[in-house]
Amino acid sequence: MRTLSRDGIILSILSIFTDRQLQSPIAVHVTEKGQVLVCGENTIIQVDSEGKKKITALAIPNVHNPLSMCSLWKSVIVGSSNILVLKME
Repeated sequence: MRTLSRDGIILSILSIFTDRQLQSPIAVHVTEKGQVLVCGENTIIQVDSEGKKKITALAIPNVHNPLSMCSLWKSVIVGSSNILVLKME
């Protein structure tokens, strides 16, 4: 995996992130502010810009088999059998 800056410059060639809280990761999204979010079964994890350590985790109960994730304005939207909209402050 390659880590890129917002203007497309390669920051690192290999970045490996593992965390017990992250089960079945399905979607990765970079917000307008450059936050890296990884969505898995019942959890969204914010990872540092190098993709090496967890900054925070957000439990999203009752979201099984998430299919996609994106951010829009101050919300994170997760799609599964339902659509979950999380307001970010």
